[in-house]
Amino acid sequence: MLTIILPGYSPSNYQWAYKVKENLALDHSILVHEWNHWKKGGTLSLKTELEFIYKKVKKENINIIAKSVGTRVTMHLTNTLKDSIKKIIKYSTYQYFNRCRGT
Repeated sequence: MLTIILPGYSPSNYQWAYKVKENLALDHSILVHEWNHWKKGGTLSLKTELEFIYKKVKKENINIIAKSVGTRVTMHLTNTLKDSIKKIIKYSTYQYFNRCRGT
């Protein structure tokens, strides 16, 4: 089993992703996917990111925690890894904001 964290687009999500990993108490591996454009600049290439993720995931059963653009990537993963994905958790700051406002 592997839990993969797919953060938001901005490099500021690096800290968010590792904080989530730090706070999870799981009995299996947790992987934070670092977007290629964080290191090399430019923009996100969906094709490149999916290739990197497929190599990391292989044939394992996975859980996904996704935020922002990570949810877009997750939609593509569900097409090819549907038998391997056990749980998907979508993080939304909009939902959190509304919950704090009581709406």
